[in-house]
Amino acid sequence: MSTQYRAIGAAGVLMLALFPGIATAALTQWRIEDGGNGHWYEAVFSGEISWTDANGAATAAGGYLATITSEAENGFVYDLARDKPLLWYVTLGGRTLGPWLGGYQSPDNHAPNEDWHWVTGEPWGYTNWCAGEPNDYLGANENRLQFFGYTPPQTSPQWSDSDGSASLYHLGYIVETPEPATVSLLALGGLAAIWRRRAG
Repeated sequence: MSTQYRAIGAAGVLMLALFPGIATAALTQWRIEDGGNGHWYEAVFSGEISWTDANGAATAAGGYLATITSEAENGFVYDLARDKPLLWYVTLGGRTLGPWLGGYQSPDNHAPNEDWHWVTGEPWGYTNWCAGEPNDYLGANENRLQFFGYTPPQTSPQWSDSDGSASLYHLGYIVETPEPATVSLLALGGLAAIWRRRAG
């Protein structure tokens, strides 16, 4: 699969030097000639971050949390995060929790598998839930979407519902944008999310 990359440049290097909690890689395009949609994607390590803050950071960067509407897109987006261990948290029980995606459930709904939406308003059709998911684990109101798996393997292109909180279980997110945003904007979006979290 052919991809195109955008270098982080001097502004991105400066951001990483000043704020080591933000790890930014190159934007990657899912090219139309490769069967994609022409959009650009970024797997962002942020440290502990809530779904709401990740969504805000993605919006501030000129994009949104990745929305996945086909098996091909799911595979492409997963490949961006698969070999980045900082984006995945492995629990003692062998569950592997990955980066946030742009799926959410209406807050007034309590059935785990009903009333899911994408942040862009695209139809909720394709899904790739892990076995037993979504499940509102231990009675929690889990209404946000993330990559998820069991070990082995440590990572998986499958999904889980989660409560959306900022914790060790949630260390990054996937940004999607129709147009390539600058890395400095992505970094600033991540910084804004962290500042909001620390100020709250």
